[in-house]
Amino acid sequence: MSVSKLTEKQIDIPAELQQRIADVRDNSTPTDWVLASLSAESEGAAALRVVGSGSSGVNELRERLTQDNIFYGLIRTTETIDQTVAVKFVLISFIGEAIGVMRKALVSTLRGDITAAFDPFHCELLNVSTKEEVTLEAVTAQLGAMFGGEVQRQASDLQAGSMRIGQRVVKVTDKGGGSQRKASALTEKQAVAMPAELPAALADVRSDATATDWCLPRIRARGRGRGRGRGRGRGS
Repeated sequence: MSVSKLTEKQIDIPAELQQRIADVRDNSTPTDWVLASLSAESEGAAALRVVGSGSSGVNELRERLTQDNIFYGLIRTTETIDQTVAVKFVLISFIGEAIGVMRKALVSTLRGDITAAFDPFHCELLNVSTKEEVTLEAVTAQLGAMFGGEVQRQASDLQAGSMRIGQRVVKVTDKGGGSQRKASALTEKQAVAMPAELPAALADVRSDATATDWCLPRIRARGRGRGRGRGRGRGS
């Protein structure tokens, strides 16, 4: 069986692109996006080419996208969680609507090496094909879908036969009992009192300025949560 020419080196990642990705990851620089395109078949070996970078976020990146090419971009954004600003990275993979079937197949072959060049990232806008799909709202929604896992179950949702988990709405099947079904501990609204030290401990874990990288709360009887400990590394 013959060995593909791409076996040893799937795709070339130029040093300039690596440096610009590093700039996006560096919180001390204003650069918050970088965009690269995939070389065309006529250019020979597969490679990523730097299209640009900037400091005005996803809207600025979007203006560089065209329908006749394939692009990969990395965006740095922030979320405020527990009064702490958390940095998030989002990968954007864009396949223009004018791209042919064979070139799309090449993307599938190279995907592992391409995404590895942008690792790590928190989530991805996967294979979008129009500029209208690349928005701050889309990035925020994708992050919410990945990390907004709190289950919100309202009475109106139950009557409509659905429940919301983060950004997703899923159907709930009632196998009996209907509106007369007895409320359980899972369907009733639960009240948990949080001790003052727990939010501070969580904030320490989320902050890059502290060495703390874990926090372990516990649930006590009568619904009172307490911080059990925090620290760095593998706590016992």
